[in-house]
Amino acid sequence: DADAGTKRKVTPEQEPMKKRPKVADDVENDVEEDAGNSNESHRVCKFLVQNLEGRRGGHANSDFSVSLVVGKHGLFDLVLKVFEILRKARLTDDAHYSHLWSIVFDGTKYHNGWRECPGGPKSHIDEKDVRPLKNLQIQVGQKGRFQGESGTFDFVVKEVDGVPEQDGEYPKYSAVQTSFSSALSDDWISEPQKRACLQARDDWHDYYNNSSASSKRDRRTRQIVPCKPLASQWNTDELELLGLLMNAGYKFAKSWKMILQYALVDRPQSAASGQWYKLQKEGYRREYIGRGKSAAEMMLLVKRLAKARIETVPAPPSQAEILEERERMASRLQKLRMESLSDDSDYDDPIWG
Repeated sequence: DADAGTKRKVTPEQEPMKKRPKVADDVENDVEEDAGNSNESHRVCKFLVQNLEGRRGGHANSDFSVSLVVGKHGLFDLVLKVFEILRKARLTDDAHYSHLWSIVFDGTKYHNGWRECPGGPKSHIDEKDVRPLKNLQIQVGQKGRFQGESGTFDFVVKEVDGVPEQDGEYPKYSAVQTSFSSALSDDWISEPQKRACLQARDDWHDYYNNSSASSKRDRRTRQIVPCKPLASQWNTDELELLGLLMNAGYKFAKSWKMILQYALVDRPQSAASGQWYKLQKEGYRREYIGRGKSAAEMMLLVKRLAKARIETVPAPPSQAEILEERERMASRLQKLRMESLSDDSDYDDPIWG
């Protein structure tokens, strides 16, 4: 036994680590890290808000640029500012909390109004979680869409740079001035964009004429077999373009040449012509399209809508995607067949009847 006065011997492993004094290199690194964080938090993110439509069924007269500070604001602040624009333009009387809504950004969907609802969506966006921009890895080109009963709009990140103005208040917005005329012309699209759209049109033409570009279930053999693809149903956005041009007093031939062949790259001219004259006969389907706007205002809206559509030119499915979908369908049908033949299954599917 050691004497009470004997000092206990401490091994190197037991000795606590002493803080090493900072040297010049460490101080310089800390300064650079603080400067980086400061620059990150003070960057300005500019969103281009497009296709802004209010609850009353009208479109805004222009697109808008909304600026937020990355370190201070989130996607929720973008929504609040757009609602301010909607109310000033008299496109809605609602506030952001009047109805449920959702917003998709860079492939992730967030929901508002479900926080107090058990069993509802978990990805909330509201005053408690504004979805800060600094946590979203903001990059130029990222896109999003807002959908709700009060209004809808698309948005894209156009710029992430610069520093806030000393006397500026953020978030802030400004109308984007258009550079094209109100006449029926192709001044809304550049030559490289024309070439890209026409190339995409050729790709879609080849896709629709490929006898094995899609898949179906053969009624006789009950197997998945290749077939020619069918065009999708015409959606409201496509019909709105036709209705605006028609209500503005233009004919199909020139409308196709100047606008529609670029904005509707996945639609053959014959199909577009059929929809045009069908919509012309059924006037009740287009009587509210462009209501309250002059012919010049409707043409400017058509060009803005068309320009937004060509920012991401849709491409037909690749061969790998076609084969993957075919295998998925075959696997699903095989699973249904096994379930229908199982003794302990009460599955009853009319396709096997």
